[in-house]
Amino acid sequence: MRILTIILLFIPISLLAQEIEWPDLSTFKYVSGRVAKEADISNQSAIFVLKNEGKYIGTPIKIVLPQYAIYTDGETNQKSKVVIIQAESAQGMNMYGAIDIRNGKGVVSIDTDFKLLGQKIDK
Repeated sequence: MRILTIILLFIPISLLAQEIEWPDLSTFKYVSGRVAKEADISNQSAIFVLKNEGKYIGTPIKIVLPQYAIYTDGETNQKSKVVIIQAESAQGMNMYGAIDIRNGKGVVSIDTDFKLLGQKIDK
């Protein structure tokens, strides 16, 4: 029993040691003031393209890009630190494209799944 107690006490300490630092925003490419196109995905400045029947249907959302945010997965409720690099609306939905800073993968979701933190953050 004593060993189990010691192990449990060390778990929170080890999790704190894995805290992920916010990256410098100047290292991120992004799309702002226009809709993203396929070339933007190729050069990693966008995560998604909004098209219908071959026509671009997105409208850029006026937010500061890139910027820090917390993304909450709607299914798992897991929170992740992300950098938003794209913001567009289409068919009544606001969508953000972001990079998960833990694993570098793209995230696409509705705006309400993100808590915007701006461009300056205490690191």
